[in-house]
Amino acid sequence: MKNLIMTFAAAVGLSLGSFAQSVSTESKAFRSSQIVAPYDIEVTYNKTVHVLFPAAVQYVDLGSNDIIAGRASGAENVVRIKSAVAGFPGETNFSVITADGCFYTFNVTYADQPGQLSVEMDDWLRKNELEMTTQVLNKLCELHEAKKHEDLFLMLGKRSVLLGDKDLDELRERKAEQGGWRKFVPFLKKDNSKDEKKSNLFIVGEGFNKKKPVIINEENISQYIFPTCCHAIPGDDIMGYIDNKNRIEIHRRNCDVASRLKASFGNRILDAKWDMHKVMFFDATIELRGIDRKGMLHDISEVISDKLDVNMHRITISSEEGIFDGTIEIRVHDRSEVSVIMDELKKIEDLKEVLQIL
Repeated sequence: MKNLIMTFAAAVGLSLGSFAQSVSTESKAFRSSQIVAPYDIEVTYNKTVHVLFPAAVQYVDLGSNDIIAGRASGAENVVRIKSAVAGFPGETNFSVITADGCFYTFNVTYADQPGQLSVEMDDWLRKNELEMTTQVLNKLCELHEAKKHEDLFLMLGKRSVLLGDKDLDELRERKAEQGGWRKFVPFLKKDNSKDEKKSNLFIVGEGFNKKKPVIINEENISQYIFPTCCHAIPGDDIMGYIDNKNRIEIHRRNCDVASRLKASFGNRILDAKWDMHKVMFFDATIELRGIDRKGMLHDISEVISDKLDVNMHRITISSEEGIFDGTIEIRVHDRSEVSVIMDELKKIEDLKEVLQIL
């Protein structure tokens, strides 16, 4: 019976082969209306690009292993994408199918600084001279009662949240009285006395020598304003800025806001230096990304708490389709301790990215 089936199959194959050779075939080109035009998108190794779709994402297909992508945890219409290889050459692609039946395709190239990090948000931020930093996203989450960044992206994608002047006021910290160093030092409680709060801040008066550096120590640190745009802590290269009310703001010199202040208000810029003695603790945040595996959380906590004996205030990690990302909030004496922690974390297997974001 087997021999009979094989003989029949071979005979059919020969017949079809002979038939194919005797018939000429003509290829057809797709009409332009049948072709789905791709979008161009840039990705990088150190940042994640979020793409917001009008409907839930059902399917994601990657053109190569040079990129990694997946749906954002808790946001069905948001796809996170980044480079798996620093500086990959040429171009690759990925495709997305959404629940409303739409098909999207993207041509992907590598850029150290991608032109857009979020389709929905980036134009508004750039228009108002703001950057999409973790501080900005955290503030917007707080204003719109979003628990996570992905939730905020979901709200923006559904247009249940529209960014406006109120957001801009908060992000630019026009309500300066809400600032101050106390919000960053965990054991300094807020003072409810308005008179005491006003007198606590240093006010630049007549005879103030702008050529002398401002020295910041444990005794006078609460007299200066530390805006959230750069979150300076001991060890950072810092500068001072005299605001419109003659109070002094402390910025990191590489802060984007500081750069604009130096360009526009050079006569209000002051040199500033630290004189701290590792007595006070300051908040710092590290962002992690990598390949999810069993025991990853244990390895991270072991490095921070056991090996380095650092006070870990909060850790948040989410995982989606084999990729995890998270943030660790720690309390340190200065920036050098953050660098030591990051160096140790980079030694953990499958931990692909360790970034200092605050």
